[in-house]
Amino acid sequence: MYWLILIATLFDLVGLGDYLEDLLGLPVDVVSKRALHPRMQDDILKEMVVL
Repeated sequence: MYWLILIATLFDLVGLGDYLEDLLGLPVDVVSKRALHPRMQDDILKEMVVL
């Protein structure tokens, strides 16, 4: 999972995800931190990779 600190639209996030998947050759999830369910947040953040 990758985080950006900026205001992004849904189209920006989808475009970034597609770009990173093409670049890295790996599946990528791009979401805002606010979109994470509180019960899942800790587990997701443990798997996060910062670029």
